[in-house]
Amino acid sequence: MKIYLYRKYLNKVKYILPDIADNKILFIRSNVTKSAYRLKNGFTRGNVERDANELPNGEWMTTQSFWIDSNYVLSQIKL
Repeated sequence: MKIYLYRKYLNKVKYILPDIADNKILFIRSNVTKSAYRLKNGFTRGNVERDANELPNGEWMTTQSFWIDSNYVLSQIKL
């Protein structure tokens, strides 16, 4: 599986990470209510120090978390 991080598209940042549609058990979601980015081309949005993490390439992206689908957890508990 390839993960494409993000690209500047006009004034919006788009990234492609696995979500619930890609995997019904484990997926990735942002961990904050407000987005924050700092790209190498100078584009900055949001409170980067509070709401973002530095990537290996030196850019900053909104904090992300792994989530486990609640229906999957429930099905495992009922076993």
